[in-house]
Amino acid sequence: MTKQQQSITFGCGLVALSALLGLLIIGGAYLVTTRFGGGAAPAAPATQAGPAPLPATQPAFAPVPAAPQATAQPFEASGAPTPQPDLPPAAPTSAQPLPAAAEAVQQTAPQAPLPTYTPFATFTPLPTYTPIPSPTPTPSPTPLPVIDWKQSGTLNVLDWITTIVIERERKKEGVRSIIPGRDRVVLVVTGKLKGGVDLTRVQPQNVQINGTSIRIVVPRPTITTVELLPGESSVYDADRTWVFSEYAGLELEAMEEARVKLAGPNPTNTRMLETAEAVARLQLTNFLRDLGFQKVEVVFAK
Repeated sequence: MTKQQQSITFGCGLVALSALLGLLIIGGAYLVTTRFGGGAAPAAPATQAGPAPLPATQPAFAPVPAAPQATAQPFEASGAPTPQPDLPPAAPTSAQPLPAAAEAVQQTAPQAPLPTYTPFATFTPLPTYTPIPSPTPTPSPTPLPVIDWKQSGTLNVLDWITTIVIERERKKEGVRSIIPGRDRVVLVVTGKLKGGVDLTRVQPQNVQINGTSIRIVVPRPTITTVELLPGESSVYDADRTWVFSEYAGLELEAMEEARVKLAGPNPTNTRMLETAEAVARLQLTNFLRDLGFQKVEVVFAK
């Protein structure tokens, strides 16, 4: 290659390098203009007393824009530096304290309602199993027994002790009546009496049965037995003749007379027999109910 060809080739390379540098400068200027709005922001007036208040809708702390990266200063082929575009001044930061800022955030932020407590559903216990009762068999009615009143005997219902005074005297006859004096004794006799009902006198027509009801007519209570108590008896008074005395056996006669009178009617026996009637009715009623009768009526014959 000749020197002329080398000069032409070097010149073409310089031209191509200059064109490439021009394209880089134009592209960098375009990028700077696009990023910063195509011009410099007006500077804040010198008479401003303090930092501008933030809007109510902005947070208390404004983010500080990052400083643009310094781009490399391109050089033209001649070696002169390309002028750098003006950057906007940085906005002054707020010097508001942390507590005031937090209060401002709380005032501007909407108060969200607290979540309501939803109680858990109560547990419903499972129904308990009720066993089916087994049917109770109805017992067959038991036939009521037939009472043989002739074999019942006497129903003794009441005992009581009473006392009676007996005076017994023997009169002399014939020749003995000439002899003065007399044979006489006065006894205080104590006896034990029993009152009862003679059930052997109950006749079939005196008993009426209707199912579980019965009506029976029985004799009135009477004094069934009289028992003398010699140990509790005594001789109250006695007279004897010295000659041909007939006193022997007089006390035994007085005791037998006392037995008869004790069983006879007197006010004491009347009251006691009325009590015996009430006791006999109660005993007969309980006896018949134990046999299975539910309704019992006991009537005493007149």
